[in-house]
Amino acid sequence: MKIAQESPAIPRLYEVGQNYIIMEYLEGPTLFQYLESGGVLSKKLMRQILFVLKEMKRLKFSRLDADLRHIIVTKEEELKVIDHYSSYTRIRNRPELIFEGLKKLGLLPLFLKELKEMDPESYMEWKDL
Repeated sequence: MKIAQESPAIPRLYEVGQNYIIMEYLEGPTLFQYLESGGVLSKKLMRQILFVLKEMKRLKFSRLDADLRHIIVTKEEELKVIDHYSSYTRIRNRPELIFEGLKKLGLLPLFLKELKEMDPESYMEWKDL
């Protein structure tokens, strides 16, 4: 988290000690809770998901993925990724967990349709997940 502090997709760190972390308090549901309870997978939200994935790549995370339960939807409807435990140790260069969560919610076909228009290159890379 220290390395990625300039990213708007990462919670702010205030203090780090040997056995603790004090970080930004994020109020809001997880992306899974938001969508499961009837939240709309709008184009804005889809662009946010794509932004988060591209940020992970820009920050040189080796795990370019996150479970929908590890993405918080803030009051401003922006996404913040929490739980970066294996972001630099586990290798996953495709958003398998995000797609798995969207599929579980029945939203993957809609996301893929919009992704094809928003970012054809990513669509071609990820369409077969």
